[in-house]
Parts: sequence; C-alpha cells; structure tokens
Amino acid sequence: MAEQLRIFISYSRKDTAFVDRLEADLRSYEFQVWVDRRKIEGGDDFQSLIQEAIESTQVMLVIVSPDAIASDWVKREFRHAFRTKKTVIPLILRSVEKMPMELNDIHWVEFVDRAYEDAIRDLLNALAHIEPVPQLPRRERSSIVIEDAGPLDLVTPHPAPAPPDPELDDLYAAGVAAKARRDLVRTVLYWQQILDREPGYRNGFLKQEIESIYAELLPKRIAALRERANAACEKGEWGQEIGSWDALLALAPEDFEAGDRRKLAIHNQQWAFMYNQAATFVDKGDFDSAREQLNDLYRYAPEYGDPLTLANQIGLMRRKSIVSNLNSLDEQAKSITGNIQYLKTLQAKVDGSKKAAVWHFLIEGRDGKNFHIDLLLMLVCSPFVSWVLLLIINYNGAIDNFVISMEPERYATMASWQITGNLWISGICLPGVLIPLVLVGAVLIFLHITYNRRSKSLKANIEVLEKTLQNNRKERETLMLNGRGSG
Repeated sequence: MAEQLRIFISYSRKDTAFVDRLEADLRSYEFQVWVDRRKIEGGDDFQSLIQEAIESTQVMLVIVSPDAIASDWVKREFRHAFRTKKTVIPLILRSVEKMPMELNDIHWVEFVDRAYEDAIRDLLNALAHIEPVPQLPRRERSSIVIEDAGPLDLVTPHPAPAPPDPELDDLYAAGVAAKARRDLVRTVLYWQQILDREPGYRNGFLKQEIESIYAELLPKRIAALRERANAACEKGEWGQEIGSWDALLALAPEDFEAGDRRKLAIHNQQWAFMYNQAATFVDKGDFDSAREQLNDLYRYAPEYGDPLTLANQIGLMRRKSIVSNLNSLDEQAKSITGNIQYLKTLQAKVDGSKKAAVWHFLIEGRDGKNFHIDLLLMLVCSPFVSWVLLLIINYNGAIDNFVISMEPERYATMASWQITGNLWISGICLPGVLIPLVLVGAVLIFLHITYNRRSKSLKANIEVLEKTLQNNRKERETLMLNGRGSG
C-alpha cells in the first residue's frame, strides 16, 4: 500500500461542522487525518498530545475564521508547525478583517462564497504535490516545545499568488508513477489537472483512464464513508456521522438510506445535551437523576442509543436502537453475501470442471489417499503386459510355422500343448486389456455422480442463504420505515 500523507487540522470548536465534513472527505481519499476532538483544552497532557500529533504529521490545515483567529490554541498550533518545518495551508472558511502575519504570505485555499466541491478540489490538488514520507520515530523528532509566543501580529489579508502550474508532461509522468505504486487517488488528481487545462492531451485518452479509475475508487470511497458514519453513530459522535453522510451523499445522491440516517443523526445531535447531562449524573453517583434524564431523552429521541452504556450502569432497561439493529443486520448480510459468493464459486468449479475433476482425481487422489497411484500403475502396466503377452503369442505362432516347415513329425507332438498354452496366454491378455477400460469407466461414473451430488448440495445451500438474505433485507426495510415514522 502507498505511503499516506499525514494531515493535522487546526480549528476553532465553532467550526466543528465544517471540519467533520472535511475530515470525512480527506479520509475517503486515503489521507491520514488528525483532529483534536477533546471538549476541554489546556493542561500538560493536552499540550504534549497536540505537540506529538503536529510533529508526527507533514501538513497542517488551518481553518481560518474569526473564531480561529481569536483562539489561543490555533495560534500555538500553527506557530509550532512553522517552527518544526511543516507545510501549512490556510483554508479560508469565513472572511476575516485581519490575518496573522505568519499566514498572510502563503497560498490560501478559499472556501468563502464558493462551492465546497470546487474548493476541496483545489485543496486536493495542493496536497497531491506533497510527497508523503515515512513517519520518524519519536526519538528523532524535534525537541522544540509548543508554547505561547505572545500576541499575533495581525495585518490586512493578502494571500500569496498561486504557484505556477506544473508542465503537463510532468503531471502525466507523476500520474504514471503514482499509478505504478497503486496510489490511484494521486493519479486521478494529477491527470485531472491535465484535463482541466488541455482536454485533448495525448489524443484525449486520459479521460477514459480517469473514468476507469473513478469507477474503481467510487465504491471504495462510499464504503469507507459508510463505515466511518456507522462507527461514529455507535460512539454517539453525531457531528462526525453527519459529516460522513454529507460526503457520501455528494457521491451518491440517490442513497435514500444515507439521507434517512443523516436526518436521524441531526435529530440525535439536538438532544445530545440530555445524554451528556445523564453521564454527568452517573459520574457523580446520582443514579436517580441519571435514570430520569435518560427516560426523558428516549422519549424525545428514541433512537439515540447508549454509546457509554449508561443504562447498564444504572439498571435501566433499554431496547436496542434501530441503528444498532441495522448495523447487526448489515454485518449478517455481509457474512451471508460472502458465503453465497464462496458457494457459487465452488459450484462453478464443480459444474464447469468435470474433466479437470477427473485429472485432479488421477493426479492428486481423493481425500489424501493414495489409491490413484495404484490406479495409474494399473492403467499403465496392464496394457504393457497385454502387449508383451500378445508378442509372445505371435512369437509362438512363428515357432509353429518353423516347426511345420522343418520337422512336420514333431508338430504332431507339440500341437496339443502349444494350443493349450496359447489359449491360456490369450485368456490373460483379454482381461489385461478390458480391466483398465472398466476401471476408467468406473472412475468416470463415480466422479460424475459425486460431483453432481455436490453441485446439487451447493445449489440447495445457496438457495437457503439467498432466502435468508431476502428476509434480512425485508427486516431492514421494516426497520427503516419504523425509523422514518419515529423521526
């Protein structure tokens, strides 16, 4: 697998919704992203955690907004990134009247008054030109300590000009190199820049190449976003779940289930304060108040779930949420689908490879036994023996002709035992020829019957699994209808 670019996102908590979507998109493009999700800032542990995270990444994205400019920790983070020679890219989320001087003379990516998809593409293009490097061991990292270096020097915003466009041939060569190491995301980013500037480049073949790579990447991105959304839901991280569904719906607008799950996550997010309050009561040992608060929560948000298992701690009976049931059904369907595919593969081999099955039986045997070796020896040796015996008969016939011609009187005495001997040898030859043919026929019939039975058994198992999968889907549809009704 190609080395992944490691990214640190510095932001104000007021811009969390944007960061949730941005992180989901970047992760779906196979970037490693570090985002601080702590609700409390400050303290030695927090400082060492942030310092370690910055020094383990290559790029820092600074989400610029009035709240970020006013944040003491955003200032500390980007200053530490500059001191440790990291690449810093400001993303202008909301307009500011003044910009920190350190961020004013570098290239920005504008998200203000602009479609998110266009802005994220500019960001991806900028990231594509930063080659990932292996992560350094902790002992080889900077010894510079993150610290507050005083107030910011604020100046009138004025971004640096955009870097010059790379040569098309250089972009093409970089895309080929990325494709060779299976970094398909970077390949698409390089070659899309070529198409944006010159659609007919090199006979226009890149369009077809990019479409082919997109067709391979799209299912992977959707699956990654769905998995991330489900994981966030299980943890009660509603903002991250919403961001993941937003990113997924941008790729697959017709995914109605994702739309329903997004609405449910938004609803749950509105009542998260009740769950947090219940958790506070549990921490204080006030279980009665915690039970009261959870009962109120589940009355207004029946599908909220219980990420911290508070209900078990306070003895409150709680049914599984629709989302939990959906996730269980998804896991079951995934397992069933895998088994069906495996059985269909086996059935195809059985149905389409009977000749190969005969060869497999003769060469490798059945169930690890060595009967096939004896059979091969018999098949090879029996005709050989028969051929030798027939030669003997012909040789005896030649002797008879010689005796008759040279010594007729002796033939009368030899005739009786010679005829008897020939008949005896012929009696051995005939079975020697027939037995191998009978054995071969028996083996073919045996294999035909065995593989037909196995094929029918596999088909029956597949039908059972397909019925189970249909029931799974019906149950899932019923749960989704119930979820829409409760929402």
